[in-house]
Amino acid sequence: MAASDNRRETPPAEPTPPPQGGWEIPREEPAANADVLTQLSELLQEFVPEDLQKRIAEAVRELLVALRALIDWLVERLERRPAGPVEVRDIPIL
Repeated sequence: MAASDNRRETPPAEPTPPPQGGWEIPREEPAANADVLTQLSELLQEFVPEDLQKRIAEAVRELLVALRALIDWLVERLERRPAGPVEVRDIPIL
């Protein structure tokens, strides 16, 4: 008999579940996200020409103005109240 015949194979270890059952996403500090955005914007400023930066800034500004107009329109629409009860009629099915 060889020495390897006397050994028993150990079963593979079962994987342990992640913390919180695996469904919770680890939360990062808001400051960490801001730092990443700041670093990204500084990095992009080094590689993007100044005239393109101005065009992008203007496009973002126009997008924000359009978004503000959309929000204003939605708020105005939500604030309107119906004048009275809506008339409902039965439609005969033939």
